[in-house]
Amino acid sequence: MDVAQVIEAFGGQEAAAVLFGVSKPTLYLWEEVGFPPKRWKQLAGLAERLNVAGVTLDTIMQARPSRTRTPRVRAVA
Repeated sequence: MDVAQVIEAFGGQEAAAVLFGVSKPTLYLWEEVGFPPKRWKQLAGLAERLNVAGVTLDTIMQARPSRTRTPRVRAVA
């Protein structure tokens, strides 16, 4: 399962942002780099309380990024 699938299991971008207490840009970042370890237990507890099927602490810890982060190119003046 990847990060986007976990987010979708919580109801999608809008719902997950509210439930997780983060902005949508933060969710996009997580899709690129994975869930931050300091959030694993919080998200797993939320999944358990809401009975989110298939989402456990192990699922969250092992969720791989959904997309590759694009390096930013700096303009040369």
